[in-house]
Amino acid sequence: MFNTAVIKLDLKEPAEKLLEMAEFMQHFGTKTLHIISTADNHGNRKSINAKTEEAAEKFRSLGYSCQVHIRRGNPATQTLKLAEEIKADYIGLYWIPASVIRRALLGSVDAEILWRSSMPVFVYKRRRYLEKKKKLESLLYATDFQDTDSKVLPYLCHQKNPTVKLHLLHVGERAPDPYAEKQRRELAKKNLSRLAEKCSTAFESVEQIEVAGWPKRRILFQAWSKDVDLIVLGQSDKASTFEKILGSTAEAVVHKSRRNTLLIP
Repeated sequence: MFNTAVIKLDLKEPAEKLLEMAEFMQHFGTKTLHIISTADNHGNRKSINAKTEEAAEKFRSLGYSCQVHIRRGNPATQTLKLAEEIKADYIGLYWIPASVIRRALLGSVDAEILWRSSMPVFVYKRRRYLEKKKKLESLLYATDFQDTDSKVLPYLCHQKNPTVKLHLLHVGERAPDPYAEKQRRELAKKNLSRLAEKCSTAFESVEQIEVAGWPKRRILFQAWSKDVDLIVLGQSDKASTFEKILGSTAEAVVHKSRRNTLLIP
C-alpha cells in the first residue's frame, strides 16, 4: 500500500537526515521515490536540479528507484499535483519546525500539504535504532471511533513489516456526572476491544488505552511514555469551526511531537 512516495525537498534538509528518513520509509515497503523541488526562475533551476539529483543519488544507494522533478510555482500545490499525477501512495516530509509566530502569520509549506492532501502524509521527525531491525518496535494509533477508523485500519493491518506492538488510544471528554462517565468509559472500552480484535493478526500484541482529557496533550504524553516509533492519526473532514481556527488535533500533534507521524485523511 506504500510502494510509491513523493518527497518534497526545499534543499535545506541535512543530507544525513534525508537518508535516515529514506531508511525509515523502507519499513513501509516503499520501493519508488519521486523527488520534487521548486525553482522560482530559470536562473536557479540548474543549481536546484543538480542539488536535487544529488539527493536522489543517495536515495538510489539505498536501493530505491528514484525520479527527480523540478517545477515552478507554489511548493505545496506542485507537490500535491505531482502526487496525484503519478498516483502516489503517500507523501513524505522531512519536518523543519517553524516558530509559532511565523507559523501563525505565514503558515508553512508542510502544514499546507497536511491540510490539503487527499492521501496519507508521513512526517519524519527522528531516527532510532531501526537500521538493525526488520520491524518497527511500536506504534500508537489515536482513535475517536469515527469514520476515520475505516480508512486507517487497512493501513495498520496491511504493513509489509508489521509493527511488533500496537497501542490503541482513545481520549474522551469526561462526562458531567459519575453515572454518565461510567457509561462513557464502558462504551469506549467496548469500542477499543472491537478495534483490537480487528488488528490482532497484524501485531504481536495490542494494548488498549482509554483516558479522558485534551486529545492533543494526551496523545503526545502517551507517545512519549510508550516511546513509540510512529504515531498514526486519521484526519477527519468533520472538524468544528473552532477546531479549524486553532488547527486540528492531527496538525497540532505533528507540530509538537518529536515522533514520526503518519496522517491518513
